Amino acid sequence: MLRKDALGQRGEDAACLFLSKQGHEIIARNIRFSSLEIDIISRFNKQIHIIEVKTRASSLYGTASDALNQQKIKNMKKAAVLYSSQEKVSLERITLGFIAIDYIDNLANIKYYRDILG
Repeated sequence: MLRKDALGQRGEDAACLFLSKQGHEIIARNIRFSSLEIDIISRFNKQIHIIEVKTRASSLYGTASDALNQQKIKNMKKAAVLYSSQEKVSLERITLGFIAIDYIDNLANIKYYRDILG
């Protein structure tokens, strides 16, 4: 089994490839604001997408989708505000998304929640 950081990197790489195939332009990865982190920032249809990625190699601790909770959403909102301020991007142009990746028999099962707020 992969170490946690290697699994996370593998998941983020798979998420970037998935998004690119959907037409997203990846503009940044792993942006930190103190204790907050944005996994992927992409541009698609004139919107900036701030995307959290969760990856699981087993269901021992639940599925990757189970990791999306109110605290995660709250942290993503805070990070979006900080990114908006830093990059001078209107919050109306920012969408929060979530990608859940569960590896089953070494194959990635990817679920993309395009707008977790709306």
